[in-house]
Amino acid sequence: MFHISTDRRAQRSSLKVCDALDRLLETRRLDRVGVGELVEEAGIGRATFYRHFDGIFDVVEYRCELIITGVLTRASGFSARTVTEVSTVLLGGWMGHRHLMTELIRSGRTDIIVTVHQRHAAAVHQLLPRLSANDVRLLIDLITALLPVAIEDWERRGSAETAQELSLRTRAMIRLAAI
Repeated sequence: MFHISTDRRAQRSSLKVCDALDRLLETRRLDRVGVGELVEEAGIGRATFYRHFDGIFDVVEYRCELIITGVLTRASGFSARTVTEVSTVLLGGWMGHRHLMTELIRSGRTDIIVTVHQRHAAAVHQLLPRLSANDVRLLIDLITALLPVAIEDWERRGSAETAQELSLRTRAMIRLAAI
């Protein structure tokens, strides 16, 4: 579990670790990233690392937390919030971190995405107040389940589509698959 205080120095150190993880994932697989390498890349000491994180996957979860928080902040700026708009912004947020998403898929740890998304169900419900809380949970589960598939397909296609284009194509495929 990550345990980061609200202290500015703690926040800054934690962001350094997340940024270092992002840089390392551009060139190597997650299972090849060690704490020693991560703290060196971040320019912090091991004690600082362990003050905030218990291990590598805690850094991954914290990065995912930062991603979803940023996505929801952007989505809250929309005047007419629809399921399509919210899901497109969510998809775009993850597309911006494709190396992390790829490694979560590869390592079989998409459960981290599920956990982070569910943690923010109340914020999603505020964006989509016409839906019941149960419908919001189902929507989050569906988006979360489709997210790795959509990202993998996007990468196979050369990562050229925008979030809106990928969202439209994914929705079209879902309609085709509907029985």
